[in-house]
Amino acid sequence: MASYQMSIDINQPVEKVFAFLDDSHHATEWIDGLESIEALTEGGNRVGAKSKHIYHENGQVIEMIEETLIYEPNKIVKFHGQTDGFELIVQYELEQIPTGTRLHYESESRMKGLLMKLISPMINHSTNNRVNQDLLRLKELLES
Repeated sequence: MASYQMSIDINQPVEKVFAFLDDSHHATEWIDGLESIEALTEGGNRVGAKSKHIYHENGQVIEMIEETLIYEPNKIVKFHGQTDGFELIVQYELEQIPTGTRLHYESESRMKGLLMKLISPMINHSTNNRVNQDLLRLKELLES
């Protein structure tokens, strides 16, 4: 299992950062390769909510089914994502700081199958770089 952590300060209040993160319509603006999100359950984001995320990466279409594990508005969201090739647990935790919000990102991934396990160091490195760029883009969008 591979893990990754990053924190970024955003010069906006926690409520504004959370509202932006929680709005699936904004996700395609800051998450590279994300084409769409389709709710699979009713009632908005909450513990147990499921959605289908479609990504385009390196000429391939990747479909991920995500389920929300923790949902505390303005504090924390944690979800589990699954594809044919890997599983992913991601957590966004928001902390109020004097200049706005400190967003803590944490993920754990587990590759499935021999080929995915063999190339996982390369995939994890690429994914971590992409997450860094995604969070910088999120900061830029929220601060503009």
